[in-house]
Amino acid sequence: MLTVRYDPDTGTVVVDNRVLGYVNDIINSHKALPTDVTVTVGSLLLVDAFRLQVSLGNIAAKNIILQFQDKSFLIESDGMTSFYDEEDPFDVAHQIASTLLQRLHQG
Repeated sequence: MLTVRYDPDTGTVVVDNRVLGYVNDIINSHKALPTDVTVTVGSLLLVDAFRLQVSLGNIAAKNIILQFQDKSFLIESDGMTSFYDEEDPFDVAHQIASTLLQRLHQG
């Protein structure tokens, strides 16, 4: 199992033009040595790149899981995450909109 832990404070970040290469290297290493591996990333762009690789079939949905804080989330075969009854913590657009609304209400 490949576990991708999202931690914006201490997770690994890479420059935008190296995101796919970084993600592909991790996936290829995991395929070569199929043991349990956990990587901690600090960028939602990296999370999205892992989701993209699932949707492209480069890693099976059953072989990867996302973690954020104390929760674990599946990635579906189409790259979407399994947030049926809760807010998607990886949805940047929603986070921005929520922050703006909170600021508007504060005054």
